[in-house]
Amino acid sequence: MDGHKISQSLKLLLATRRYGLAGKIVAWDEDATEAKVALALSILRGDHDWFYKITELWDPYYCSDLPYIDKADPESSDRLWFLLRCHGDIGYRGVDWRYLPLYRYCQELIPDNPFLVWTLALAYGEKKSLELEALQIYEQALQIPESLLVEYDSRPIMAEDENFASLSWFRSDLNEVISYYLWEAGRYPAETEVHQRCQERLLKARLYKEALSEEDVEWLCDQLQRQDRTLLTDHQKVAIYRNLASWALKEGRVQHSLLPLLEEGNRYLSIWDKPKVEALIGKSYLRSGEWEKAVYWLQRANLRKKNDSHLALFLARAFFAWFYALEKSEKSITIFEECYQAWLEVLALQDYALEALLVLAELAEVKGDLEESQKMYEQALELLAQEPYSDDDYGRVYLRFALLLFRREKEPEATELLEQGAVFWYGHDWAEE
Repeated sequence: MDGHKISQSLKLLLATRRYGLAGKIVAWDEDATEAKVALALSILRGDHDWFYKITELWDPYYCSDLPYIDKADPESSDRLWFLLRCHGDIGYRGVDWRYLPLYRYCQELIPDNPFLVWTLALAYGEKKSLELEALQIYEQALQIPESLLVEYDSRPIMAEDENFASLSWFRSDLNEVISYYLWEAGRYPAETEVHQRCQERLLKARLYKEALSEEDVEWLCDQLQRQDRTLLTDHQKVAIYRNLASWALKEGRVQHSLLPLLEEGNRYLSIWDKPKVEALIGKSYLRSGEWEKAVYWLQRANLRKKNDSHLALFLARAFFAWFYALEKSEKSITIFEECYQAWLEVLALQDYALEALLVLAELAEVKGDLEESQKMYEQALELLAQEPYSDDDYGRVYLRFALLLFRREKEPEATELLEQGAVFWYGHDWAEE
């Protein structure tokens, strides 16, 4: 907003720091420009009554109070007036969520002012707001240490006004009051408390969601993995772990990088959810080829949920992969016995009997017990005769059994099995060609 130059006598008093005399001659009730100087003087002198007399008279002109803020135009608004209006009001009355429109508009005009970001964060927090704009402010406030408030330099904004530009002492004194002294007056909580409040709001916004997004999950994980976790209470940590576990169960998958967090979070789950999460962790490790971890977590799940054929199958598969990965080391002997027992349990539960019989036949052959292996294949043939299976299943049983019989030098029986299996591989009897 355009204004005229202040009088030389007023300028002299300001330049020589005679603020008391300046306050007596400034025409605050006649001219908008001198009203702005008077507003600065009321802050410097700590004159509460004068400050609000000036704002009551000139708020309509500058559009700087709640009834007028919607009419303000950022392109023509006076940044210095709004800076003084906002900082002065906070200095006298503290942060008040009812003045959010004024704080928002000031922050729009002066986006690099750390006081305004903290002010908005505290006001939104007092209102318990979780709207998008509030969440963005909370995020910004977390990045601002209290040192930025103490050291904030508003003099460049003052220098935008020709009446303030040449008054270096006046600008320095005013800057000290609306920055350092405003902080020292205790109008703002300590940095840790402000950050904790913002963290709590950001956390609630995500934990109250019906469905977490990938971005939400990434954010929650980051909170648990950050070096400084003091902003999180134990209750909040447990809530994050539970929500991550619920998300993983709903998705039916989990990124490998999240597995350590899911392992930790499993401690806080209900007895009903633990086997589900443990199974999910175990299957995830199975997919990534970490056999020992897969066995550990799938064993836990099986102990909690006995006689579950699906869990028993995945545990047996993990043992089987782990056994072959050990390549005849000393430990492989112990793992072999556990693996064999795991597949016997799968067989006993019957749902995956054919796969169990084929693996047990292979393991028996590895052990050198070819007779036991043959018994398993014979049981597999009986199973094929009782229930419908795919052509691949039939072909696999006939081929593997035939190979075993060849090794046992039972060539006629082996050849017969190969001929029977060819029907499933090629769709006709190859012996008739």
